[in-house]
Amino acid sequence: MLLTDREELDAQIYKTFVGVGAVLPPGKSKKAEREQGVQAKTAEHLKQLLTEDHRYVFTLIQKFRTEVKGGKYPKLSDRSDIIVIADEAHRSQYDTFALNLRKALPNAAFIGFTGTPLMAGEEKTREVFGDYVSVYNFRQAIEDNATVPLYYEARIPELQLANDDLADDLTELLDEADLDEEQQKKVEREFARQYHLITREERLDTIAGDIVTHFLGLPRGTKAMVVVIDKVTAVRMHDKVKAAWAKRRQELQATLRVTPLDDRKARQEIVGTAAFMDGTDMAVVVSQSQNEVDAFKKKASTSRCTAGG
Repeated sequence: MLLTDREELDAQIYKTFVGVGAVLPPGKSKKAEREQGVQAKTAEHLKQLLTEDHRYVFTLIQKFRTEVKGGKYPKLSDRSDIIVIADEAHRSQYDTFALNLRKALPNAAFIGFTGTPLMAGEEKTREVFGDYVSVYNFRQAIEDNATVPLYYEARIPELQLANDDLADDLTELLDEADLDEEQQKKVEREFARQYHLITREERLDTIAGDIVTHFLGLPRGTKAMVVVIDKVTAVRMHDKVKAAWAKRRQELQATLRVTPLDDRKARQEIVGTAAFMDGTDMAVVVSQSQNEVDAFKKKASTSRCTAGG
């Protein structure tokens, strides 16, 4: 069973198996009907698949849910030759759904994959899946030229909060994969005050201006990623950085006009920076989710954000 917690990843994994011919999509062949339609569409469909005989089954861990919250999940198979391969094993593979999975398949073997570095003290993955079979760390990736070095520099406008553990609390709650709609609303209410402080206009404007200043001081060709608290704020930050970028570009043009013609070095530096700014692209990168447009519109009404498709 190939298991993950995101619809995009589930579809990607399934399509990969179809693409190499390991799985036949529905309707393609009468010869291997039992290997068709093995991507669980619903919680009930998943139960059906796990009580049948299939070489592969693809599902989201969220489909290991009960009709009633806190209800008992049934055992579906005693087989000991079932191997569960969990992608994104650092995220949603520990809680209620994961417990239901183990009740359903008590004798299954588990292998977990995660691309997220597990820092000291974050050993839940090892507790759940056992010791590491293979580790490919960031240093090895850099040495193999598979990735570029990552540098971190804290540049955060001061914000006084009563909760010193806000970041950890937010991460723990927002990464929780089995939150139902009511639980999500509870999280929003609990952190409403902190959220509005963190995402207030003046603070985001300050951060946007600092991003532009900091980025322009880095070597040409540098790529940067800004990680934001949620999708709506990501869009707002994109717009604010673009505005701050345009303002800085105008300032360069004004500086060029008053720079003496015989100061060729200064003028070349200004022209070079302007050309670099003109050729720099920015984009918002977010994962798709259910009811996304409505969620954007709701937050847009209080965040001055443009909701779009």
